[in-house]
Amino acid sequence: MKLCKGQRAGGIGFGNQRGEGPQVEVLMNDEEGLRFFNKFLRWIVYDALAGSDRRYMFIDNLAAKNCAIGEVRKGKQNNFNINKLRKYAITWNELIQKLEEFLQE
Repeated sequence: MKLCKGQRAGGIGFGNQRGEGPQVEVLMNDEEGLRFFNKFLRWIVYDALAGSDRRYMFIDNLAAKNCAIGEVRKGKQNNFNINKLRKYAITWNELIQKLEEFLQE
């Protein structure tokens, strides 16, 4: 779960500043590896700056990697591009529905 409240201009950090951590490890995988993690791992992002009730994103690992700014790698602070994430924006009720569907798979 990630939170966007404007602390980074246009970005939401993941992993630590040295590019380490399990979030980075997951997103460094190729497409096959990302699909494997999709079986049991999703990302929820809350956009505190959204101007509507569509402020939640529930995305899989392929979408997460595609929303990263540049290449996901160790040795740098990795970030999501909030503008890319916003195309997945949904309401609270939609988030609950998608979460229930994922947990029942």
